[in-house]
Amino acid sequence: LPIVGAGLRSAADRLLGASVERSLARAGATETLEAARAAVRQGNMDEAQRLFGELERHLTAEEANLLWRDLALLAESATRLEEPITLLGQRHTLRLVDGAEGSFFVLCSWCTRVRDILAEALKGVDANGPAARRLNEMIGQLERMEENITAGKISRKKAEDRNALETMLRILSEGEALVGATLERRQPLRPSVQNWAQLTNNPAIASRAEELYQAYLEELMFARRSLFRGNPNLKAALEEEARARALAQARREVAPGALELDPTAPARTTVDQLADIPFGFYDRAGFDRFARRVNAALNRSDARLILEGSAVTGRRFERLVDFQPTGAPFGFARLSDLDVAIVSDSLFELAKARRIPLSGEAGVEATMALRPADLAALDLTGFAAQARQAALDATGLAYGVEFKIRSSRSPAKALGLALPQ
Repeated sequence: LPIVGAGLRSAADRLLGASVERSLARAGATETLEAARAAVRQGNMDEAQRLFGELERHLTAEEANLLWRDLALLAESATRLEEPITLLGQRHTLRLVDGAEGSFFVLCSWCTRVRDILAEALKGVDANGPAARRLNEMIGQLERMEENITAGKISRKKAEDRNALETMLRILSEGEALVGATLERRQPLRPSVQNWAQLTNNPAIASRAEELYQAYLEELMFARRSLFRGNPNLKAALEEEARARALAQARREVAPGALELDPTAPARTTVDQLADIPFGFYDRAGFDRFARRVNAALNRSDARLILEGSAVTGRRFERLVDFQPTGAPFGFARLSDLDVAIVSDSLFELAKARRIPLSGEAGVEATMALRPADLAALDLTGFAAQARQAALDATGLAYGVEFKIRSSRSPAKALGLALPQ
């Protein structure tokens, strides 16, 4: 790219940008321009303004105005994410910036990478313990996320969207849980109304979750209040996390025994098809009853049902980091979904005929996750409702059940648990 003009819109602007380059080259100021651009990309606008003052002396007023606009556009693109955030009781500004060595997350009040903040948190735990191991894994995730952004494996749109922020939120929340940070308390928030009867079929769990929810929400809101101010979508994510925490803790107290992943443990890499159960379930007998009900509701002779995703591995699949199940544990910060693949050639052909969106992955004959309209088009709405009820009866919590359809010719996921008929 030329030194100036990356964001120029018109032909006249491009010609003027070339004039700026020539003027600065004649004045021997090309290195000063490079230094100004580097300062902008590092978020050091004071230095950028100082260097611009030196460059301005060699330019016409029109050229100087264009150069400053170009630097401002560079600053806008270099700072892809900038949000205030409270981490471990301290207020910072979180940025994703472009530097000479690539993209990386920083807490700008300390001018320190988020990776290094988590590394500092390691000092508060046993260096040889499981919490330290998981914190190190999370530091590695951040580094890979930054590398993926730098290499273009994650698009700029994805680097800026809600999912990227929520990934950071999960990393920070899990980090705080591992180091045992105490969240600051303030005056209570206005009570948040929830319909707990829709989230559990156990009245005792519902009652206890209602007691716990408000305290969890207050803790989360005060710990993240600056990050979520004025952003209703991310505020909703905090409410979802508070609901999930309240339900999980209530079930531990009222109806203990459901399978949970140790917060410091890695994802499960193998399963025994005859003995193992998904996370969130209590025992093999309960899982088998769930499986038989879902198979009976589908009632297709050529179909096999396979449970995949975090309910099997125990950890969320990280599409922004390493494309592996290295994310937050199943059920952490959200009421997770049960991901079920329907392996059926006849259903897959029907899905194609009815223009259900396909995955688009090379060599994969599968649909995307089925939306309500897709389920209706395939006459599977009632089946999906019965599957959700079966999951609720087996686990006590209203886990969502997501479906996709795959042909028998398509490769299976690395880890899956078949639903026995």
